[in-house]
Amino acid sequence: MDLPEPTPIRIGDWIAHPSVNHLSHNGTSVRVAPKVMQVLVCLTQHPGEAVTRDALFAEVWRDTIVTDDVLNRAISELRKVFGDDPQQPRYIETLPKVGYRLLASVAYLPPSVPPVGSPANGAARKGAHEQPQKRWRPMWLGIAALFLIVAGGIGWQALQPKVPTVPLRPRPVTAMPHQESQPRLSADGQQVVFAWQGTAGDNWDIYVKDVRGDAMLRLTTDAADDFSPVWSPSGREVAFIRRQKDGCQLLAVSAIGGAERHLAPCHPTTRPFIDWSPDGRWLVTAEQAAPDESFSLFLTEIETGARRRLTETASQHWGDTQPKFSPDGRQVAYATFVSMAVQQLNTVAVVGGTPRQHWQGVPLRGHTWIPDGAALIFATEREEASGLWRLPLDGRAPTWLGVAAADAAQPTYAAGRLLYEVPIALHRIQAQALADSMGPMPWAPATRSDEMPQFSPDGTQVAFISDRAGPPALWLAAADGTRPRQLTKVDHARLAFPRWSPDGARIAFEIHQQDRVSVQVLHVESGQVQAFPGAAGNTLAPSWSRDGAFLYAGSNRTGDWQIWRIAASDGAATQVTRAGGYGSAEAASGLYVTRFERAGLWHVAAPDAVPVLVAGTDTLDFRENWGIVGETLFVLAASGEASQLHLIDLPTQTWQTHKLGGGSPGYGATLSPDGQTLLYVALEREESDLMLVEGLDR
Repeated sequence: MDLPEPTPIRIGDWIAHPSVNHLSHNGTSVRVAPKVMQVLVCLTQHPGEAVTRDALFAEVWRDTIVTDDVLNRAISELRKVFGDDPQQPRYIETLPKVGYRLLASVAYLPPSVPPVGSPANGAARKGAHEQPQKRWRPMWLGIAALFLIVAGGIGWQALQPKVPTVPLRPRPVTAMPHQESQPRLSADGQQVVFAWQGTAGDNWDIYVKDVRGDAMLRLTTDAADDFSPVWSPSGREVAFIRRQKDGCQLLAVSAIGGAERHLAPCHPTTRPFIDWSPDGRWLVTAEQAAPDESFSLFLTEIETGARRRLTETASQHWGDTQPKFSPDGRQVAYATFVSMAVQQLNTVAVVGGTPRQHWQGVPLRGHTWIPDGAALIFATEREEASGLWRLPLDGRAPTWLGVAAADAAQPTYAAGRLLYEVPIALHRIQAQALADSMGPMPWAPATRSDEMPQFSPDGTQVAFISDRAGPPALWLAAADGTRPRQLTKVDHARLAFPRWSPDGARIAFEIHQQDRVSVQVLHVESGQVQAFPGAAGNTLAPSWSRDGAFLYAGSNRTGDWQIWRIAASDGAATQVTRAGGYGSAEAASGLYVTRFERAGLWHVAAPDAVPVLVAGTDTLDFRENWGIVGETLFVLAASGEASQLHLIDLPTQTWQTHKLGGGSPGYGATLSPDGQTLLYVALEREESDLMLVEGLDR
């Protein structure tokens, strides 16, 4: 398929201008990414005919390996511009398992004035009536500006990572077993320091490696876990966190190996990702100062050990993490986890002050500065494309870097090189008969990840989240894992927390789309999906009332995270908790909830009642793996490298504990209505490699 010359194309009511990547309609113009325009041009070559996905990949992403979601996003962007409904399309029709078909009429037009708003438009209109003798001024000014840039040595644009015209091809820097994580490039881009679990996967240590060769040096050998390495300003040392049973230390070691030196103690709750200020004076960490506080950023002066709090995070947020000093040392960029569903990218001055929010969305998988401090590079998933994005700090919109890396995380940039981590995780649902000592058995085996299973009220079916057919979707299977079928297909969204209504007719779930999380309901018989009424702000972790008349959900509609009860009939919402809430489940004795700022499960006897801790649950590591069946509260908790199921009889508060195999639990657990079978998610495989992209400064 050969693309035509970039002349204007009339497509239905719109005119495409491929030469400037604009679409115009009734005097307005919309700019799209170059690859999005190329997809559209390919479709115009065969109006009314099927164009396969393979054909589009071969033409638009020739000689480049990209994932399906890159094409999905391009089609979604075109539909958004056209105002096209994929269920009743007027422009682009999806042909399942084939590709796409352009439904609108197509006509190629003669070259004309570029669309309103395009860079060439103003110049073309002005030049048509301009006297020739005046045209020298822009050229002379341009030559003068170029002279000044050359005379100055390096122009501003030379410091910017440039967006390529085609996706850049990454290459692996590491491909070792287990996880290579938390990479940081040296200032010259020649070496990377990172944490690795080793060939046995049993201990984290710090390593340094040449990015263009095989030479690698192990810097630490302690039996404790070492992680979060960062280069010193001189590049001669590497600082890192060592977490031991009796405490936490910030240490430094020579970049060529040798004796370690103590920099400062660190709080036992210190999270991964520290940074060293460019002047060598400060280390910045993310810590939880008290059990009922969220994580905040702290500065530690290396010479004196003096500490200063840099950020104050609302108690209803999970907190601040991933701090990175700006190149001039005046600011710190960091991520704020409003919840696991909503993250922000912020900056704050090192001297203190009010933070500035630059981006909000989900998921945020790490960030790094560009050398002049004018922008950040961050890893996330957006409608336009997955992977790595450049975010100017002057308020302009992010731009895709052209790196085909949907799962990129923890980017680090230096000297035109961009290195990042690619995590690989495989989650499998396990079935454990509680009366059987044989151990867990695989449930509905697949080659992709399955998570968050939920038994139907009658125990005959299981809803779960799976990416076995593409992006994570809601699936349904028989109780024994047979006859799996996909229930939803939503582009550019992540689904979680499926919950059955008591009558088994509906499944509520949370859906993550860009910077918002909401609740939708699927009607099982018809397959119809609709937004749940009464949602406001971000609403997540739904659960049904025992009579099915209400949904309980966590919401930040008033600014902090609380549990709300929302009527299924009209969306009328009533606040249930005042001391914080996230997940919930109803029993005859009241509501049981989890809270952001406090560990454990909490009993709320009535709306606005003071929450009471369920004794013993605050010491369990259970994530959101809990629920209520009848009057039994079940909690699946990690116990070393295995799992334990705790069954708590609510009227008597008596406990039963079952030890399970199958590795550490992932996200999701469900107990059958008869209390005899547990389905839970086990992390079967977790690895990560480091990838490198070069040429962003050319």
